[in-house]
Formats: sequence, C-alpha cells, structure tokens
Amino acid sequence: MCLDIPHRHREATTAFWEIAVGARARTGERYPEYSAFESEGGRVLLLQGVGDDEGRVHFDIHTDNREAECERLLAAGATHVGGQDDWVVLRDPAGIIFCVVEVPGDHDSLVGAQTWE
Repeated sequence: MCLDIPHRHREATTAFWEIAVGARARTGERYPEYSAFESEGGRVLLLQGVGDDEGRVHFDIHTDNREAECERLLAAGATHVGGQDDWVVLRDPAGIIFCVVEVPGDHDSLVGAQTWE
C-alpha cells in the first residue's frame, strides 16, 4: 500500500507512520520522493511525496510483465493515467488510482499473483 502525502505534511506523516508500524523510514535513492517502511517480513508501507496534491491511498500491483498486466487491466475497464520508467498509473472504473509495477519474477510480492513469464 502506498500513501500519497503532500510535501507540506511529509515530515510529520513520516514520523507518525514510523511509530505506527514500528519501523524506520528509508528514503529512496533513485526516487527520493518515496520512503519505505520495512520489517523482517518485507515492505510494510510506502509513502510517496505528491507535491501540493491531496493525500490519498493507492495500491501497487506487482507483476513480472507490466505490459501484459496493463493490457489485462485495461481490457477489464481500467483507464491509463500516466507513469514513469518503472510503473504505469491506471484508474479503476470507480476512479481509484493504482500503479502497475514490474518486479523480478522471483520477487516475494508475486506469490499467488497473476504471472506472465
């Protein structure tokens, strides 16, 4: 799960979630607008800085083939919003934003997930 946090609330929100989930935030090197909270069992939560936008929650769908997964979800009724090098942003029929993120085929988040390769 990813929390989209306006920059003006980033520091206080990060401190809050460190206490709430009992884990220290680790800021990304490639994408410094992200902070990950991880435990022994893997990633617990991700915070994403979103400029001055409103705060919201969104989910990331991990897949071993981003293109195939996006085609499947678009055929099911999602619409394309945008993206970056590593993910595609889609919107479900109710207007809820989510991301499709490609991860290696042996990634723990793919256990029980739709896989393509």
